[in-house]
Amino acid sequence: MERKIYCELDAEKLCEKMTMAVSLLKEMNYRLERQDMYEEMQMAREQARCCYFVLAQAQNALELQRYDEGNIKPVDFNISNLVQDLISDAGVRTRAKGCEITFETDIERGVICHADPDRFAACFMNLIVNSLQNVDFEEGTVRVVLKTYANAGSAAISVLDDGYSMTPSDLDEKLRHVGTHGFDVLRKFCESVGTEPNIVAKENDGFGVTIKVPLAPPNPNAIFESNERGAGIESFSPASLLLYKLDWTRIIL
Repeated sequence: MERKIYCELDAEKLCEKMTMAVSLLKEMNYRLERQDMYEEMQMAREQARCCYFVLAQAQNALELQRYDEGNIKPVDFNISNLVQDLISDAGVRTRAKGCEITFETDIERGVICHADPDRFAACFMNLIVNSLQNVDFEEGTVRVVLKTYANAGSAAISVLDDGYSMTPSDLDEKLRHVGTHGFDVLRKFCESVGTEPNIVAKENDGFGVTIKVPLAPPNPNAIFESNERGAGIESFSPASLLLYKLDWTRIIL
């Protein structure tokens, strides 16, 4: 029912309006600062934070809409570089608080996968935000592990944390509920590449999700050093908006 409500509201138009509102509030904040109107500045910032939060919430609705419309464009891309770029962007927002995101891989030249990199990025960032929401922000850790299984023709991406997690019954309830939360995005991405997520939850003892992404067929011209698609982490990108959902009360305009 929740997902239907989002669709009726037209999440794409809502994002457009909220993006416009944030831009106007940024300009207002700048003008107020020049006039030393600090109390009014604070009000503008609060309104902008609310807009960013709505944007982050609507982003998952848009993501699910893309799957429903078949708007999936698989290509060969360097998943190693994309993951590193996304982790780097998230790390900028978490490092100052003491929370650390680490990336572990024993693959030297990168991994070329075949999937839609934008859909993967949205799924991956949902996992990162979920873990960051559940760890101790003063000393928590989130590990990202990349491995390849050549015989199975896939790469495995694991997002593991040492946070509070949830009980098995809570996890089952979360997975059964159909809405616009991160688990729906995770499920849809895995369906699109013909795999299933492996989820491990231990209450007060961490949470982990592993997803498999098909490897691209061997190609001597594959690009290992760079990712032509980029990470797409500009201010209003899906990745950034999901990060705003993590810590929307301390956005700096």
